[in-house]
Amino acid sequence: MPDVIINLSMGKIIQSGNGLFSEGLKDPCPYCQQDDCYGNCDGSAGDVDGLESEEEMVDRQIYNATIDGIESLTLALLSNGALRYDDPKLKEALETALEATANSRP
Repeated sequence: MPDVIINLSMGKIIQSGNGLFSEGLKDPCPYCQQDDCYGNCDGSAGDVDGLESEEEMVDRQIYNATIDGIESLTLALLSNGALRYDDPKLKEALETALEATANSRP
């Protein structure tokens, strides 16, 4: 099956042979630019003291975990046939969920 890309205003969700993942939806670590970093990176971005407080790091982690949940739910619904990639309501629902997630941040 070829890759399926759902383009969204905030980024994209991609279904490939490797599963479902997103691009541009998660907040990257300001130190290493990885979106799955939990404060244990090597600081390869150089001198970045004070870029992110502990509270900001926790907020970023919660936000990114929420995006992971949206991705997982989307994959489950698409995999079992409850949703179709070409249904415009899917894109609308994802946009609404992502916007609500972004707006719920402190």
